[in-house]
Amino acid sequence: MTRPAAALPAVGAWHPPDLGNLAATTTADAAMHEDMRRVAWLEGHTSAMTQRDAQLSDALTALQAAQRAMQDTTERLRAQVATTVHVLAVAIAQHLLEREMSADPALMQRLVIRALGLAPMNGTVVVRLNPADLTALTALGTVAEFAGTTVDLRWTSDETILRGGCVVEGPAAIIDGRIDRALLDIYEQISHD
Repeated sequence: MTRPAAALPAVGAWHPPDLGNLAATTTADAAMHEDMRRVAWLEGHTSAMTQRDAQLSDALTALQAAQRAMQDTTERLRAQVATTVHVLAVAIAQHLLEREMSADPALMQRLVIRALGLAPMNGTVVVRLNPADLTALTALGTVAEFAGTTVDLRWTSDETILRGGCVVEGPAAIIDGRIDRALLDIYEQISHD
């Protein structure tokens, strides 16, 4: 049996493209594509530069803040070191003075005589000393030395006065020869310079 022939699709004739128009269209398209590429590159470049500038600005701000923080920390550390050095110097001076006064009671005797020389010598004059210093001066005979004067000297033991210091209280003046007070004055002077 024969089959009926299937209907074949209609085939048209092929016509080659017009090469004259194709070149013009391709050149125009290429120029348009090049322009679009340049515009896109410029937009991308501009966006990238804007983003980079923002990041640099943020980084610079952070760097400046870090620099200020480091300067503040450095200044605080310098101040702390200076304070520590001043306190240490005063503590060493106090230790040396106390040691010298303990080793040589004649130093204490000279300090008391000097303080008495600054006080007006009339009426009752009270000399307040650390108990150990008063004991040392009594052993040296300093207390007995002043017993024959016309001034009424009263020697008083005072535990609040550190070794090597004295306070002379007269009717018209008080001579403060406390070592800790003198060292505190020195500390205040050097810490404010």
